[in-house]
Amino acid sequence: STHAELAADLLAIQEKTEHLNLIVDSIFQDVFIHRFRDTQTDIRLCCINAVGRLNAIHDSWFDDAKLKYLGWQLYDASPLVRCAAVSQLLNVYKARKDDLEKVANFTERFMGRFLEMSMDVDPRVTSEALKFTQLLLDYDVVAEKEAAGESVSNHIVTMMRDTSVAKAFVDFEVTDAMGRALVPRKKIWVGDFSTP
Repeated sequence: STHAELAADLLAIQEKTEHLNLIVDSIFQDVFIHRFRDTQTDIRLCCINAVGRLNAIHDSWFDDAKLKYLGWQLYDASPLVRCAAVSQLLNVYKARKDDLEKVANFTERFMGRFLEMSMDVDPRVTSEALKFTQLLLDYDVVAEKEAAGESVSNHIVTMMRDTSVAKAFVDFEVTDAMGRALVPRKKIWVGDFSTP
């Protein structure tokens, strides 16, 4: 009898889970898809944060099809939206570090943009992008050579000439997976802006 009760409870839970997934998918289709490009920055931010959280905690949401909306927001005109998008991606990749193969196509598709954002005009975006690039290095998602190439290490010295950007990086150092500095902190902070 206990076995039958447990089986019935399990079936009820599965049905409720399916029903909740249908509701969430319906909200996504009916609300999010129409609002993620809203003219109001606050609405776009709300959408980005919701999709980021769902991708971080729900298996059924962690896929290329849902993450692409965060990827598209990396190109948004608003620095707040770009910063939120890269911040949510950072959280998603941290939460899903063991499942990143599921989003390999997404990662490959947006890799260039991830690395470009290390040169964003807004220091908050640049800071989050460098944290994300570091995470990709740590997880061996991007090769050190690719991240340390044209997109990051050759341009970071130029970025650091802008004192507002330098302030955003006071507590950040770009290192590879082995902990070696790609751009030595001394060159960033003491004003020696020669190429390493």
